[in-house]
Amino acid sequence: MELIISGVVIGITLILMVIMFFLGYREALIYKVDDPIKYESPVAGEIFDDEILKIYEKIEEELGKELDVEEKRVFYILIEEGYRGMTLYKKFMEEYHRLHQH
Repeated sequence: MELIISGVVIGITLILMVIMFFLGYREALIYKVDDPIKYESPVAGEIFDDEILKIYEKIEEELGKELDVEEKRVFYILIEEGYRGMTLYKKFMEEYHRLHQH
């Protein structure tokens, strides 16, 4: 008897999960929510706006390589400190040269 009750509870839970998924998906379609997976960006899903992504790509283009872990850490710290636009670019380049002076 307990096995039947637990099976029914699990079945109802799974059915409710599927219903909730489709309701959420429908709401996302109604409000045209952007899918973060579709962006082919190294920082997709982060708190970055288009301006920051352009600066990131400009830095990678100027350096001619992808940023390594330490350089990305510096970039994220500068964003958290509130730098944006060309100020972010200039400050990152200063930090980059300071990092690679050794």
